[in-house]
Amino acid sequence: MIIRKIFLLSLFLFLIPGLVLADFMELEGGVRTKGMGGAFTGIADDINAIYYNPAGLGQFQKGEVYLCYNNYYNLDLLTSFILSVATPGIAEGTIGFSYKKVGVGDKVNFLNNYNEAVYNLSYGLEVADSIYIGANAKFLKITYDVRASAIGYDVGALFRTFEKHLSVGLMLKNINKPTIRWENGTKEELEQVIRIGAGIRPNNDLLLGVDLDGVNQENYNIHAGGEMWFFNRLVAPRIGLAYLQSDGLSLNAGASLQYKYLRVDYTLEKHYELGYDHLFGVLIKF
Repeated sequence: MIIRKIFLLSLFLFLIPGLVLADFMELEGGVRTKGMGGAFTGIADDINAIYYNPAGLGQFQKGEVYLCYNNYYNLDLLTSFILSVATPGIAEGTIGFSYKKVGVGDKVNFLNNYNEAVYNLSYGLEVADSIYIGANAKFLKITYDVRASAIGYDVGALFRTFEKHLSVGLMLKNINKPTIRWENGTKEELEQVIRIGAGIRPNNDLLLGVDLDGVNQENYNIHAGGEMWFFNRLVAPRIGLAYLQSDGLSLNAGASLQYKYLRVDYTLEKHYELGYDHLFGVLIKF
């Protein structure tokens, strides 16, 4: 089984130069959000809003710091790192910054230390009662034999109603269709992505979410998930489903342990070919 995983992941890495920006386009941040199947656009209630709907930052009452590192399938072939910070009270809203890097490990000699880094500067605020808007300005840098970079923009909106038991969100990603410019003169255009979602809170401890995202009105993915807090919001198991047109149906599960201003997230993620992976993240409020 391990040999099979190494072979499949190595094959994926070998194709990276031809699949440029797989991470920039597809892999979002957040262990908790993965545990909910990626259904977060209509929720956006923690720092992962940067990647799913920056309007959610306008809900913040406290600052947050988030840290996540993953060695995919513990094979030392592909790793990711995320560091995000957000603080409210800036120009009546919340400003956020996130750094995300995905790169190959030391065992992948044929890619010459290929890595992608994305820098996000985000802002969200409440413009009317329970109505929020937000935006991202992001810089992508690719380090490889030939370097490349791009600048992109996202916008989002979030509306909470029925005494905040229901929230609806919208995010338009890559609204400027950013162009990847390689040092050798090659150019590639990133596609626009639209995400819409809803969050349902029957009570303070139960949260359900559903998302739909698509590219060019041809490739739609469906996400759904939920979590339930127990013992005075000490622990929360969660489960998520995602139907991706490229990968089919996947099932994720996870949990969070929270004490005062510290939250530790865990998700068990199943890839349709590579099998199971364990993801961990830490969030601190200040």
